[in-house]
Amino acid sequence: MDAARSVILLGLLANAAVFALYARWISLPLLRFDDFNFLTLSRTWDGAIAALWQPMNDHAMPMCRLAAAVLMHLVPGQSAIPAFAQMQGPLAVVLGMWLLYLFVRRELGHTFYGVIAMTMWGVTTAYFEAVTWYSASFFILSLDMLLLALLSAQRWRRSGRWYHLVFCAMWCALVPGWFGGGILAGVWCALYLLPSGRGGPQEGLPATPSPRAFPRGRLVSVLPAVAPLVGSVLFLVVSLPMTAGRIIHAGHYRGKSVFDAFHPVDGARLRGATRVPA
Repeated sequence: MDAARSVILLGLLANAAVFALYARWISLPLLRFDDFNFLTLSRTWDGAIAALWQPMNDHAMPMCRLAAAVLMHLVPGQSAIPAFAQMQGPLAVVLGMWLLYLFVRRELGHTFYGVIAMTMWGVTTAYFEAVTWYSASFFILSLDMLLLALLSAQRWRRSGRWYHLVFCAMWCALVPGWFGGGILAGVWCALYLLPSGRGGPQEGLPATPSPRAFPRGRLVSVLPAVAPLVGSVLFLVVSLPMTAGRIIHAGHYRGKSVFDAFHPVDGARLRGATRVPA
């Protein structure tokens, strides 16, 4: 058996292990709490578009609204909605496993490391709630899109072609649309793109660089790291005018604003007062 087939076989076995770990939840699908908000508001495409920028708690989640509309479009009937919704989490994990495999294999130069990485990341119940709860599984999808952004950044480092940076910025702009914490995707990709002391985009470059590759130089070697940050800022520019007011005055703050509800100094003091003595 050649190396490619071995990788596919091992990867598929790891994927099967994911479904085995979550077989209990897959066999007994259940909708909970926030799930109804996403699924009922996205029963039709018109409904999904109308609710596109309606925040969920502290998150502006337009990608989730569209994903829910796709699910509602695919289900054969209302009784199948829980089963279809329950499958989103495990499938998102499987997708992330293969994206992580590609990134690690290219980064470390060996398929073995890629298989180990995808298995260790995916075959676990450490974050079972984010996998088994439909509305929490969007967090896994945000990680998948972060991996797409990192893969685009990696491709730029290997080829120097500018359009990979455009894709990286695009993915970074979409990541927070799944989960608010995804706004940090631009930061992670920017850190990855910072010069490493090896001269910028060199891994995989031919002896004669492509004319479309970025010219070398200190300033230019830093500029690519700005691209993913631009993507994250673009999301904020688009989303904040439509969502900031509702997020700041979210219902769970009980009439207060987010600034009134959070007191970092008092929180730190109370945390210290409730610490269990060693």
